[in-house]
Amino acid sequence: MIAGRGPRAVRHVRVRHVAPPRAIRYCLVLLVLVATGCAGIPTSGPVRQGAQVGPGGDDQVIRVIARPPRPGLTPVQVVQGFLEASASFEDDHAVARQYLTSGARMSWDPAARVQVSAEPSVALTETAPGVVSGAATLDSTLAADGSRTVADAGTRLTPVYNLVRENGEWRIAVLDPGLVLSRSDLDRGYRQYAVYFFDPLFQVLVPDLRLVPATTTGMATYLTRLLVAGPSSWLAPAVRTAVPAGADLALQAVPVDFGNARVDLVGAPTVLDDPTADALRAQLSATLRQLPEVQAVTLLLTGQLIPASGPAAADPWSTVVSATGYGLDGRGGIVALDEFPASGPSASAGGYGAPPLRSVAVARDQRTAVGVDADGTGLWSGDLATGAAWTQRFAGADLSRPSFDRWRGAWFVDRGGVVRYLRPDGSVTRVSVSGLGPASTVLAVAVPSDATRIALTVRTGARTELMVARVEDRAENPRIAAPRRIESRLDGVSDVAWSAAAGLTVLATEGAGTRQAFTVDTGLGIVTGLGSPADPVQLAAYPGQRVLVAAGDGIVYQPTVGVWAPYARASAPTYAG
Repeated sequence: MIAGRGPRAVRHVRVRHVAPPRAIRYCLVLLVLVATGCAGIPTSGPVRQGAQVGPGGDDQVIRVIARPPRPGLTPVQVVQGFLEASASFEDDHAVARQYLTSGARMSWDPAARVQVSAEPSVALTETAPGVVSGAATLDSTLAADGSRTVADAGTRLTPVYNLVRENGEWRIAVLDPGLVLSRSDLDRGYRQYAVYFFDPLFQVLVPDLRLVPATTTGMATYLTRLLVAGPSSWLAPAVRTAVPAGADLALQAVPVDFGNARVDLVGAPTVLDDPTADALRAQLSATLRQLPEVQAVTLLLTGQLIPASGPAAADPWSTVVSATGYGLDGRGGIVALDEFPASGPSASAGGYGAPPLRSVAVARDQRTAVGVDADGTGLWSGDLATGAAWTQRFAGADLSRPSFDRWRGAWFVDRGGVVRYLRPDGSVTRVSVSGLGPASTVLAVAVPSDATRIALTVRTGARTELMVARVEDRAENPRIAAPRRIESRLDGVSDVAWSAAAGLTVLATEGAGTRQAFTVDTGLGIVTGLGSPADPVQLAAYPGQRVLVAAGDGIVYQPTVGVWAPYARASAPTYAG
């Protein structure tokens, strides 16, 4: 249903000065002294953190009541009971271990990995006396560090269990390490946290998402161990850490007293320079303050207090991003979407120095923009100023909507799935993409604020899917590597934008449904439908901002309570970023 309120006015961006923006409220921004050289820790300037990633899932822990084995079970019943009891984490899976032989109870490591079944249960068959084989579709896998990888479509889960008789009863003697859980077991039994690392310039904190058993005790200790151990193998090439090499936790614990978490590191240098200490404190604070019991972090090295070199500042981003969206009018000119209702189309003077555009991106400073011309063959850039002449930066074909990073570089896709990067100096370079199959083609890209990750719309055969990859060496020789699926439900993805530090909003279809907007959690892979106006074409999303969807009727809509209401008469909405 679409509300009957008329479309809102559009205000043309005709001057260098746009309306005073409203600051987007981000989580803590911590100041760090900046280091010389881009490879080191900066010695001045702010440490910036995007929207905080809180624990995923409901705070209520639903405990599984596991049933111990009863006498006379068949091999299949033993394995079935074991799989059901594995969903209980009480006492290190004490009940599940009762289904194992005495030797297997000692050797089985449930924390080694988790294989998640897409079906509610695994089909079991006794393929030989005392041998039980399982079959299901593999949804995803959790590594020992809690990082999740979505399986390729059609991947099978085929566990095998060897059983023997012990004290007259069948028990599992040989099994693979780790757990086999259903998707509902995963959602019920795990919580999502972010472990924070830095971008290569030590300017922006980047969330590395981990899934942690909800029954874990001493969560501050657990998360700090993950931070000290370093980033996940997938994200590691794109990020940096201020944790000194060789560091470990004193007493293997992080006590929390009256809201203060005391992190004492040993095995590291007893003296840290101020930039390194402040960067480390920033990582610890961002990671541990996800926990409701932690309000502050005290850093020590071998028992010696390391004071902060300056107070943490609750400042907004150094370049304020407007809450106002941008878009294109009926003649392809850039407009800012206002808050005042209007009944008809606005007048337009055209592209303000650029040819008519079909898509646009606006930089964080709200002074610079790039756009793709109406026939999709040219990428143009220029100032949002009256009469400012725009410059064609690239000529190609079927160019995708560009996406700005925080360093005023723009990413876009050329015909044939070739990803290109418009550098801040105006030059364009080709970006290599590794990890996609030969039958896969990149159609579009979107970068988040940290520019260490990138969302990809990828066509493989008849499917168009959503993937996330890491960005390596952005400043010198940008590369996109290790693209991976983050969910398995959506197809026909036609547009994507980052709506949270760990979340995307996409236009896509699910099953036989019509195209609509969905949010996608990049860690848990939870997909939530938002609906959409009729004939959705393009969307805009940004952390802390409402989702905007442009429809085929030339109107941009916004979600209200239960309906999508007209917001502005425009197309190709976007937020500065």
